[in-house]
Amino acid sequence: MIIWIPAMLVVENLSFTYPGTDQPAVDSVSFSVRDGEFVILTGPSGCGKSTLAALVKGLIREGATGSIRIDGVPADTLSVPERAQRVGMVFQNPDLQFFGVTVREDVAFGPENLGLPRDEIRARVEVALRAVGIADLADRVIVTLSGGERQRVAIAGALAMRPRLLILDEPTSDLDPGGRREVLETLRELQGQGITILLIEHNLEEVAEYADRCLVMEEGRLVADDTPFGALSEPSGRLTAIGVHPPQRYWLAGMLGLEDASDGALLGALGTARPPPAPPEGPLPGQSGTAVIEFDHVTTVRDGRKTVLDDVTFRIRPGEFVALIGRNGAGKSTIAGHLIGFLRATNGRVLVDGEDAGTRTVAHLARRIGYLFQNPDNQLFMDSVSREIGFGLVNYGISDVEGRVRRAMEHHGLVEFASRPPQSLSRGQRQRVAVASILAMEPGILVLDEPTTGQDRGHLHALMEEMVGLHRAGRAVLLITHDLTLVAAYAERVLVLDRGRLLFDGTPTDLFYGSSLIEALGWPVPTAIRLGRALGLRGVMTPQDLLAAVPADSPGPGGDRDGGEPPPWFSALPGGTGGTPVGVL
Repeated sequence: MIIWIPAMLVVENLSFTYPGTDQPAVDSVSFSVRDGEFVILTGPSGCGKSTLAALVKGLIREGATGSIRIDGVPADTLSVPERAQRVGMVFQNPDLQFFGVTVREDVAFGPENLGLPRDEIRARVEVALRAVGIADLADRVIVTLSGGERQRVAIAGALAMRPRLLILDEPTSDLDPGGRREVLETLRELQGQGITILLIEHNLEEVAEYADRCLVMEEGRLVADDTPFGALSEPSGRLTAIGVHPPQRYWLAGMLGLEDASDGALLGALGTARPPPAPPEGPLPGQSGTAVIEFDHVTTVRDGRKTVLDDVTFRIRPGEFVALIGRNGAGKSTIAGHLIGFLRATNGRVLVDGEDAGTRTVAHLARRIGYLFQNPDNQLFMDSVSREIGFGLVNYGISDVEGRVRRAMEHHGLVEFASRPPQSLSRGQRQRVAVASILAMEPGILVLDEPTTGQDRGHLHALMEEMVGLHRAGRAVLLITHDLTLVAAYAERVLVLDRGRLLFDGTPTDLFYGSSLIEALGWPVPTAIRLGRALGLRGVMTPQDLLAAVPADSPGPGGDRDGGEPPPWFSALPGGTGGTPVGVL
């Protein structure tokens, strides 16, 4: 018996080109989403994902060709209020869509604008707040909420309009792993209540487990439409080459020739693993030598009563690559604010290159520290990409401005946007402009505050490899992140901050294998590390490490029991016949 499920969204031959450009942002795209489906839309930065979402939502109403049907109705026949009641949208930055002071006021904003009776508005608000699990926050002031809580307020505001389709544009990009899980569980519950979900996302590590389907876009076109495993487990590297990196478990399953990405299947295929060589013993990085960054018993009190940093002490030497992790509100960005002179310590000292940062201007510290803001829009203000990248160089009288700007644009894939205003680019492209403007200054210390925001995994991988090269050349790198796969793959040392206190300062191996702190924070352990633990290995940080620990003559899928030809994935490993491994972050 075939059960027919009606389509909630039908897109047919949809195209759109922004004025002043030649390349379509959306190019002949066709797909449908069934009622009650949970669909991921992914692809590299600038591929057209957000434009497609804006077309469906009706934020772009002129200049498109093709057709969109929403719940069986042609979208172009719907008025703005009618469309708003069928399609809800939650933006990447929830703060951009808040209109009320308190949670209750903000969630009521949409229904109020429909002119609904007061009792109906009140009922919708209560139902929406309960649906996302924040009824107890109804009277809280929004700015006092955590990132995960604010994102759920934004979702509640969309739900109060009673949409049948909910579109979310990277709603978890600024959240810690606990906050991400909260939002994803909320979406799963909403799907169970009959709401259709279309989720735009770059970081597929956890999201893929929640979805029914995955759509992949490249240069405005749809290049894959399958189950998440079917769309993302291919081992050829085709998707990775365009910036779409599969979840670690899917990549491992693809490389091992498995059709099942469960822990049981992966452990069965990896069961003959042997431990990798033990890491060399030596002093913990950062505990000796001249420090370029030093926090000396720093306590910071905000608004005269809230302790944001509580007696924090650590040192970072030249050439170190240090990750700073912690939950939203732990104090990570406060540490960055001290380094660039935005904030002053209440007690203790912050030293940069031996100088007291509390006595130096922001302009003085900016010559020493390149700081990438969490939100690139906070540091972009010029009218073209080339002028933005050259601003600091001109301002400080640095020579060869034109050459440095050109090299920075070439390196970060920005040449075609040289004359475009940065604000006209996608979030990921704006992030690359900000990175290019910082690196053109060639600072000795680099602070990256959540560089994953809005970035596809390909550009993120390229950025991190660039940071590795700079740290090996002697520059200190401080990576502030929620992404534990980045920590595992790149950091030499990890600082864990929670509620303003430094709880851990050590190597990634000690954090993941010798401590239960990650679990105590409620964060999921990266797949490769979890499997490495189960196999009794220590020091496995990435999927490549895990496969490298398997003997080439193992009887795993595709292997040879007698030690003949190595399995097909062996050529993708360091030292194998294929050279450079396929990167999985």
